Amino acid sequence: MEAFEQSISQWHTSLKKATDFDSWGQLVEAENEYERLIKNIKLNANKVEKKFQMKILQKVVVCIRARLSVLRNEEKKLELPLEDMKRLIPILKDLLTIQPQDFPEDLNQRITKQEGSIVTIDWLPDLFVEIDDALEDCGGRSYRTKCGEYQLHQKYSTLLPKLTPESGKHYISVRIMKMGLKDAGSLIDPFIQVTCKDDIGVDLCAAQSTPTPSLQDELYLYFNVDVELQLPLEHFPQGSAVFFQLFHYKEKRRRTKAKCFGFMDVDELKTGQCVIEIYKKSGNIPKRKKLELVTSRPLFIHLALDVTKVS
Repeated sequence: MEAFEQSISQWHTSLKKATDFDSWGQLVEAENEYERLIKNIKLNANKVEKKFQMKILQKVVVCIRARLSVLRNEEKKLELPLEDMKRLIPILKDLLTIQPQDFPEDLNQRITKQEGSIVTIDWLPDLFVEIDDALEDCGGRSYRTKCGEYQLHQKYSTLLPKLTPESGKHYISVRIMKMGLKDAGSLIDPFIQVTCKDDIGVDLCAAQSTPTPSLQDELYLYFNVDVELQLPLEHFPQGSAVFFQLFHYKEKRRRTKAKCFGFMDVDELKTGQCVIEIYKKSGNIPKRKKLELVTSRPLFIHLALDVTKVS
């Protein structure tokens, strides 16, 4: 309870600070503080104990995202003036004691009228997106550690189905379980692009991108997705490799950029679990020359491979 109270105090202070910047016309500072608040809510969402409190937080995040769209002059589904943001300050301050009906009804109606405005919060874990099912399935509290796999977020996802099998060929399914990074919790909309390349960097088959993580904490991005490589093992030439390159959204540049990557040589593609090292990016096309680890800490990409021969 003490940890939850501390988080509530931080959220309240952050929202008050953001709206102050907003009212003073310091829009860059306001944007940064709103984004910081969203990240803080995301990192501490596992401390929330009641379902209706989680739903209120969900609505607050929707409002913050809507206000950011206003500040950036982006196309928006929900027009949210500063006065409405200020109405959320006492909501966060009293989150521990308020009741579901205390959320402003007119604001609630405006949110719910915007079809899809809540469920398209891209990076939030499914304890926000599917809150009812998550809490009910897990007894209402330990939903983050006991729920197992959640429905996947589809942003960026370009995953392809299994190939039509041919007799005598080996087909490779790669489960990307999680990826460890020292700044994992601060990344916006991270996803992994999987490519198969020959020894000079030419693509051997279609690239695929994972959805954004189903869970995200300070050190790990949890994907738990299966990637069906679009090439039988027999068609991989000598010297080829499978690359796992992480992309994320850069707020200041307002574009998606490559951050780091890992890879497996063709002779390493065998059934079983494994971890692979993570290297600093080398441009948009990953290369296996002059490799430099992204961190000295023991953080890796955790994979499970299934290489199946069709008889």
